[in-house]
Amino acid sequence: MKTISIVLFLLCFFVSFGQTAITFNKRGLRKFKNEKYANGIEEFSKAIQKDSTFSEAYYNRGIVKAYIKDFKGAILDYSKAIEIDSSFCDAYNNRGLARESLGDYKGAIIDYSKAIEINPEDALVYSNRGIAKDELEDFQGAISDYSRAIEIDHEDAVAYYNRAYTKENLKDYKGAIGDYSKAIEIDPLYKDAYNNRGEIEYNLGNYDKAILNFTKIVKIDSKCAWSYFNRGLAKEELKDYKGAIQDYSKAIEINPKDAESYFSRGLTKIEVKDKEGGCIDLFRANELGYKDIDNAIEQYCN
Repeated sequence: MKTISIVLFLLCFFVSFGQTAITFNKRGLRKFKNEKYANGIEEFSKAIQKDSTFSEAYYNRGIVKAYIKDFKGAILDYSKAIEIDSSFCDAYNNRGLARESLGDYKGAIIDYSKAIEINPEDALVYSNRGIAKDELEDFQGAISDYSRAIEIDHEDAVAYYNRAYTKENLKDYKGAIGDYSKAIEIDPLYKDAYNNRGEIEYNLGNYDKAILNFTKIVKIDSKCAWSYFNRGLAKEELKDYKGAIQDYSKAIEINPKDAESYFSRGLTKIEVKDKEGGCIDLFRANELGYKDIDNAIEQYCN
């Protein structure tokens, strides 16, 4: 799972636009803070009506539109802010985010590159450009951008995570584990980093290490069903069938519609000679829509 690092700054600049426009802009900020998004857009629009050169009001309105997933509307507002102020770095960044949300990764990269040209020391924009490059499978370019973000901000856990994810795609598992570990060192509660590191260890056959990672997640979040499931898989590989069944059961307790956990628990029960219990689980997985289960039911339950 890729982590997208986004920071949207609502701007409230006290400059010489005229008190009324500034007042409407401030009202819009309060409305947004109070989650009254339509009212916020209305207040920013009033600010723009009072002063059509108020770039920050266009920018702020764009943020609210992006927040409610009106990305096309957001792009129009960011573009107007840029037309008024061609050095508006955050507007380029946020327009890139909106374009990326619409799948326009090339357009997003152009905007991120412009933001970097204006401010070469903004780690966040490098990370955002790296994500867009990842989507275009320019993995080396993405790694270069994440590395630059890390150079600027050595404590950027998300940049380490994203670089690890890209290294994993390139099958550089050692490098990926190193970066996930660094992300965890910076943020000891980073569940996705533990999960991905655990999955790599599992795929490399290091089941004990995988279990340690998944165990860390459930200590952070005892309601994380997929971590119990993953830990169950690793325990099963170590022939700790009792422990695996317990973990699958916990995953099902948290998410009673988890077809995959029913399927895995069913096969594990059959492995320990509990055919009746195993078949009950397989039939339940089938009811929940688990794919490719017919062969297992035919083999064990008929």
